[in-house]
Amino acid sequence: MNKPKVVILGGGFGGLAAARALHKAADVTVVDRHNYQTFLPLLYQVSTAGLAADHVAYPIRGALRKTPVKFRMGSPISIDHKNKEVKLDSSELLKFDHLIIALGSVSADFGIPGVKEFTLGMKTVSEALTIRAEIMRRFEDLCRFEDDTHIDITLIEAGPRLLPPFAPSLSARTKKDLEKLGVKVLVNAAVQEVEHRKIKLKDGSSIASEITIWAAGVKGSDAMLQLNLPTLGNRVAVEPTMQVKNYPYVWALGDIAASVDKNGNQLPMVAPVAIQQGKFIAKQISRLGKNKSLENFKYLDKGSMATIGRNKAIVQVKGIKISGAIAWLIWLWLHLFYLLGGRNKIGTMADWTWNYLTFDRGNRHIMDS
Repeated sequence: MNKPKVVILGGGFGGLAAARALHKAADVTVVDRHNYQTFLPLLYQVSTAGLAADHVAYPIRGALRKTPVKFRMGSPISIDHKNKEVKLDSSELLKFDHLIIALGSVSADFGIPGVKEFTLGMKTVSEALTIRAEIMRRFEDLCRFEDDTHIDITLIEAGPRLLPPFAPSLSARTKKDLEKLGVKVLVNAAVQEVEHRKIKLKDGSSIASEITIWAAGVKGSDAMLQLNLPTLGNRVAVEPTMQVKNYPYVWALGDIAASVDKNGNQLPMVAPVAIQQGKFIAKQISRLGKNKSLENFKYLDKGSMATIGRNKAIVQVKGIKISGAIAWLIWLWLHLFYLLGGRNKIGTMADWTWNYLTFDRGNRHIMDS
C-alpha cells in the first residue's frame, strides 16, 4: 500500500510537529524559506543582547534527522488544485495528496501610516539582530560624549491594560514591575501615525522616538493571499476539522489558521496551539487513510506565561496565578525544555548563567549590514 504524499509548507513549531507525527504513515516533505527553525519566544533576548542568535535557531534537517522526512528550502508561489501540485520559487513542483499550510505569521501594521517605513519588527533573527545593532549603536554614540549613558524606554499600549489575556491582577503586577525598571508605561494610547523619530497618538500628543520597535500584533503570513486560499479576517478560513474551507485535502494550522474555541473566539497565535494542531492534523490524515470519520479540534489550554525581566515574570494556569521569582524560574525552565538541540540548550544556559551572575550581556556586537 502506497503511503499518501504530504507536503508541509512551513518548518515552525506546528509544521515540524505534524512532520514528526506523520513520518511513519506518510511520505512527507517540509518546505521552508529558511533551513532553520526560529525559537520565536526567545527572539527578544537576541535583540537585547542576552542570547547569541544561533542559540534560537536550529537546522530543520537536524530536527528531522531520525525520520525519512524530506526538506526543501524555498517558498511556495502557487497551488495547482486540479493536479494537486504546489510550485516553489525554485520552479520545483511537489505533488501531494494532502497539503498542510503552516506558514506562520508576520507583523500587522493595522494600516497605520509609517509603520513599515519607520519601525523595526521582531519576527525573524535578522530583525532581532537589526534591533540589537541599532540599540548598541546608540550606546556607542552616547559613549563618545557622556560618561553616563542612558536610554529612556516607553511602552505604548492601545488597550486599557497590559497583557489583556491575563488576569487584571497580573496585568497590574506587570505594569508595576516595568515601572520599577524605569519603563514609562502608557495605556489607552492608540498610535495614529509613525514618523521619522516621532510617534503620533490619536489623542493629539506625540512622543519622540529614536528607535521604534513594533510589537503591536501579528497576522497570517501574506503567502496565504498569493496562494489564493480562502481567508477569515487576516488568517486562513478553516473548518473545525482543520481542513481549509472548500479544500478538504488542504489543512492549515498555527498562526495562519483562523480556528476558534468553543465560544467562537479565534485561538491565540502561540506555539502550544500550533503544536497541538500539528499532531491533530497528523491523526486526521491517518483517520482518513483508515476510512474513519474526522474529529473536530479542541485546544487544551495549559496556561500562559510572560517574562518581564530579571526575577520578574507572570504565570497563569486555570485559576492559579503566580508572579515574581518563582514564575520567572518556571518560565526559564519551560522555554529551555522546548528549545531544540542540545547545543542550543547548553549555550542558552551558559548565556543565562553568565548574564545573571555578572550583569554583563556579552552578545553586544553590531553585526548588521
